[in-house]
Amino acid sequence: MSSGSTSARSKLADPGPPLPAAPPIPRSALNAEQAAAADRALSGSNLFLTGPAGVGKSYLLRFIIQELERRHPKAIAVTAPTGIAASHVQGQTIHSWAGIGLGKGSRDSLLQKVMNNHAACERWRKAEVLLLDEVSMLDSYLMEVLDMIGRSVRGEPAKAFGGLQII
Repeated sequence: MSSGSTSARSKLADPGPPLPAAPPIPRSALNAEQAAAADRALSGSNLFLTGPAGVGKSYLLRFIIQELERRHPKAIAVTAPTGIAASHVQGQTIHSWAGIGLGKGSRDSLLQKVMNNHAACERWRKAEVLLLDEVSMLDSYLMEVLDMIGRSVRGEPAKAFGGLQII
């Protein structure tokens, strides 16, 4: 390849302009099962969505996020365990949002890391809903650490995740 040509790698590094926002999803576009799940999420219940490929989980998730953001502007934490999974829901990694970095270390060291991070503490305190897409990719240790951090930072030790709604 000549020095004046552009490599495929450099083309991939430039993401270009941001994609336009997806059009809103009308409630009427949900099937009965999706509508029932959406109602539970929108009522404040914790929710675990599961099912085989192609049943509309991502579509339902987009609807739930859209409606929650309408109800709680800037208070919905849309996260996933990896950058690629987070990009699919226009979110960020749970590690970044939570302020735990790579998530390595003891529970106490991770809690201290978050407590010393003003921005992370503010995210935890301001959030109403923590949406964890692809949650099956997280191990139980990290879920326990996130629960402990939520309880501590939000000052609600008797409530799971400090009282955050979890989807």
